[in-house]
Amino acid sequence: MTTKKENDVLVQIIDDDIVTLKTLSNVLQSHGHRVITSEDGMSGIEQFKHENPDIVLLDVQMSEMNGYEVCTALRKPEFDQALPILMITGLEDVESINDAFRVGATDFITKPVNPALLGQRIKYALKGKEQFHEIQHKTNELAAILLSASDGIITTNLDNIILNVNPAAENLFNISKTQIKDKHLSEFIQDLEAYDENDNKHLTGCKSDGETFPIEFSVNEVDIGDSSFKSYFIRDLTEQHKLEHMKGEFIQTISHELRTPIAAIKGAVGILNSGVLGDVSPDLQELINIPQKSCHQLEELVNDILDVSILEDPMESLDYEKINVNKLLDAILNDFNDIASNNNVELLVKYSPKLFLQADKKRLSKVLGHLVSNAIKFSPEGEKVLFQSVEGKSYIKFIVSDNGPGISDSNIEKIFTKFTQIDNSSTRHQGGTGLGLYIVKKAVEKMSGSIEIESKLNKGSTFIITLPKGR
Repeated sequence: MTTKKENDVLVQIIDDDIVTLKTLSNVLQSHGHRVITSEDGMSGIEQFKHENPDIVLLDVQMSEMNGYEVCTALRKPEFDQALPILMITGLEDVESINDAFRVGATDFITKPVNPALLGQRIKYALKGKEQFHEIQHKTNELAAILLSASDGIITTNLDNIILNVNPAAENLFNISKTQIKDKHLSEFIQDLEAYDENDNKHLTGCKSDGETFPIEFSVNEVDIGDSSFKSYFIRDLTEQHKLEHMKGEFIQTISHELRTPIAAIKGAVGILNSGVLGDVSPDLQELINIPQKSCHQLEELVNDILDVSILEDPMESLDYEKINVNKLLDAILNDFNDIASNNNVELLVKYSPKLFLQADKKRLSKVLGHLVSNAIKFSPEGEKVLFQSVEGKSYIKFIVSDNGPGISDSNIEKIFTKFTQIDNSSTRHQGGTGLGLYIVKKAVEKMSGSIEIESKLNKGSTFIITLPKGR
């Protein structure tokens, strides 16, 4: 905002003392200000309406209409609330000064007026007006942004008591600002207190009528002076989830359709391999092996894509049940003992007795099976793979350790992304779709868990999965 030059400033003096009017006019004009004068309160108000001065010097003790009454009139809402009004008074008692500020005076100056002091008072009063307008402008800009924002914005104190909401938040939760104010935010966002507030979160919102809907939110803590509050930015994910569900259904349909030709090719190759049509020469056997291997790889890819589409679909829920952890580990041990033996790798299982967990048994078996399978594949002959469970107060950890080639720090950062395969000879030899660990991570997160890696090159890797015991 541009500061007015002194000769652009219009000063109005309202005083019924002609000598004072002339004296102050001369002083102000010598400072380069333009000046208008009024000899009584009523004419001063009318002149103010027409001339719109930048600052008013107002005598307190005037006949008919005193300075307090004029100041009260100039503070009506239709006038600029930042208008500087300097009361000129011969009274120095505290009560008179308090009365001046009570009716809206910006400052006061006592008679006889000191010209230098008057110039400084006017300068700082005008600066205050300028700063007020600048703050008001920024406030209006912010208010316009809040009003027009498509995302819901909720302001709370540090205890998550709601202070204010924008119109989008009112629409989002189907509740008015007056109804939602002073309530705890957890009434409108499920499981709010259980989440770390430093990252974007996907949670469930609750409308005033009890209807729930998926939301994404982020939160920032703001400090202004001695006050602190939180701003929540909330987005309704209902339509996004519907689109993702449609995408998932399409992928599943395509994947299922691919199974038919794969099955036909596998069947034909199987008949050739069976010898029913006659002996197969070595050259022909080599040709038969090509589609057989390709069918196996394609089937793996289709299965992985199906898993990804289900896990990425926010509307697909998991099938939770109470799982006997020890039996689950025993089953996985039985599934992979022969594979470990064929690779000359010893598979060890350690667990505490009587462990139980609420989770999707099918998904958890796939997750742990994939980690155990990888550990066996990448372990040198004669080494061991350790598969164990550790019980915490509210969680169970599943730990799979190997003494394989390990993973570099740069690869650890990207190993859970789609279609990622570590570029080393061991990985290239083993092959794969590059979706396995991505599926593992998505499945663990869908069961409200987490996965970590501890690895050193040429010393092996440890994968740690942490899952809550109950839901």
